[in-house]
Amino acid sequence: MENRKVVFICAPYDEKDPVAHAKEINMVAHFRSLVEEMYHYKTFAPGSYITGPSKEAKEIRVEIEDVILKNCYAMFVCGDGVTDGMQVQITKAKVLNIPIYRVVEGKKGVIITMYVEQEKKYV
Repeated sequence: MENRKVVFICAPYDEKDPVAHAKEINMVAHFRSLVEEMYHYKTFAPGSYITGPSKEAKEIRVEIEDVILKNCYAMFVCGDGVTDGMQVQITKAKVLNIPIYRVVEGKKGVIITMYVEQEKKYV
């Protein structure tokens, strides 16, 4: 089996509206594919496996995130902003000294840079 580095995809997963939540899941799948194709990393995106805004889903997701994040090579922050849940993940990655990158996709392509703390928050 090929031994590739595992990276954490940090993205929003908590929309309560089913249509908006489906868009989040599609966005995460897109960014997972993008990172896998560009860098040949294995990606872990907790919302791809356990989704939804329920308290139980969030608790299980956090437990799994904590275990896997400790073993990740890097974190990629994806999406238009940073939710409170994403900020918790970012803080944990900082404590673990895991490199954090920001993925921005626009009309001219994809830019991946080091994460900067002054991200705009979802309102």
